[in-house]
Amino acid sequence: MKPTYILVILGCVVGTFTLIDTFFTATSAPQQGAGAALAVAFAVIPYCFVRALDLWDAAGEKELHKINETLATHTRLLATLANTAIETKPESGTQPTSEG
Repeated sequence: MKPTYILVILGCVVGTFTLIDTFFTATSAPQQGAGAALAVAFAVIPYCFVRALDLWDAAGEKELHKINETLATHTRLLATLANTAIETKPESGTQPTSEG
């Protein structure tokens, strides 16, 4: 479990206590509605914040994965080119001929 999920759990606990307190202390329907809305806000706002952080982090990981794949492709290409250059290296003492 990620540390940021603690915010969501705390928000749910505070929202639950707020809702229970509102039902016992409210004397009218508007007070109950306002207390219930506040309780929902305690749960929803931390959840939205944590989800946004998760999505932001996932986008960064996706970008890093894409860069890592590109780097691996380029590394394989350079290794192939280096191996080809070593295999076609002229023997010592001979000069490469120029065609023309």
